[in-house]
Amino acid sequence: MAHNLNYNSELGRYSFVSVKEPAWHAKGIIVDKAMTTKEAIELAGLDYKVRKGQLIARLCDDNGVVQNDITITNKFATYRADTNDIFGLVTDRYEVVQNTEGFVFFDSIVGEGKAIFETAGVLGNGETIFVTAKLPGHIRINGTDDITDKYLFLTMNHSGEKSIMAAFTPIRVVCNNTLSAALSNAKSIVKIRHTASAKENMNKAMELLNLTNILSENSQKIFNQLAKQAVNDIQMTDYIHSMILNKNEMDLVFINNRRVETVEEISTRKKNVIDDIKLYHQIGIGQKEIHGTAWGLYNSVTGYMQNMKKYTSDDSKLSSMLSGTDNKLNNFALNEAYALVDQ
Repeated sequence: MAHNLNYNSELGRYSFVSVKEPAWHAKGIIVDKAMTTKEAIELAGLDYKVRKGQLIARLCDDNGVVQNDITITNKFATYRADTNDIFGLVTDRYEVVQNTEGFVFFDSIVGEGKAIFETAGVLGNGETIFVTAKLPGHIRINGTDDITDKYLFLTMNHSGEKSIMAAFTPIRVVCNNTLSAALSNAKSIVKIRHTASAKENMNKAMELLNLTNILSENSQKIFNQLAKQAVNDIQMTDYIHSMILNKNEMDLVFINNRRVETVEEISTRKKNVIDDIKLYHQIGIGQKEIHGTAWGLYNSVTGYMQNMKKYTSDDSKLSSMLSGTDNKLNNFALNEAYALVDQ
């Protein structure tokens, strides 16, 4: 898997920092404790400026000879000031938000100068950055040592293609599974427009703070209900099939109300994914204690995506799990697992 981390030639290292655990193909710097805003920015190589440059159209005659240069008034290019790498084309309404301003968003939630950051990094040429910050407290499954930590995740893209996104992301400690936070019709992601408006930044911060409190309470309640709900082998098979197969394929699994073990019309790729999820449910990391429960079923899907599924790059994995296909599957998996709970 390609990591797509930015290599900073001036620093002579990759632009990534992580607390204790080596990640992203063991690139970048590993530190032994959570970082403050200042430490995370410096260690991750995030302290570069992004600027917006005027575009010029070079007009040529039929022979390619330059006749005139015309300034384009309503289009600009965003670029990295220290390397002049071009990120993307934007309109005159686009406002550059510096990497350091993204951290102000966190500081406005948890307090300035708090050591909360666990990872920070730069992707590509610097067009995308990401940060994770650990929140106080955790979610615990009653009567067990199964703990889920609470994180805020922020990613910012300077190409003009995406908004700044901040999300509440529970992570199951035993296996680092990123769990869904889309509970009780609440949205787990807050999007921030590219504006330097401090007022909007504060409003969005408060919106996400209130959201994390609601999601934390709902998550603990739902996760505990899943952990208490026993499931049998038939429920397990039906659940995993529903994650991967479409309606027509689901209908093929049954002939005359009899479950069919092998269906030729289902692709080998899908069959392999189903087998992988079943295997993870049985022997995956942290599954021994929760195998045979709805909590175990749900974690077999998140565990497969986090630890077994192959992606073209870490960037595509990040995007898919935060707001793409895997995020939708995460939410569907949680809802289907909850549907198994005896109400």
